[in-house]
Amino acid sequence: MKTLALAAASVAFIAAAGSAFAAQQVDGTLGAVNGSTLTLTNGQSFRVENPSAVVGFIPGDTVTVGYASQGGEKVALGVSRRADPTKD
Repeated sequence: MKTLALAAASVAFIAAAGSAFAAQQVDGTLGAVNGSTLTLTNGQSFRVENPSAVVGFIPGDTVTVGYASQGGEKVALGVSRRADPTKD
């Protein structure tokens, strides 16, 4: 029984570590925020599971989006505003 519990815990740890490595990040300019979808001006779009996480973001903001691929779509894990070096 202990061996089974240890094996299950090991599998869970490996699965969690694998998904951590799958996370990616992209910088870009925000094109639109529509409900649970965030779109950059380069055409990349991300599903936002918690729409309140992007309240206050407006088109034109320079952002960094951390995301993971899940079932063929990109899911935003976090969005942060970056300073735009072209603006004063």
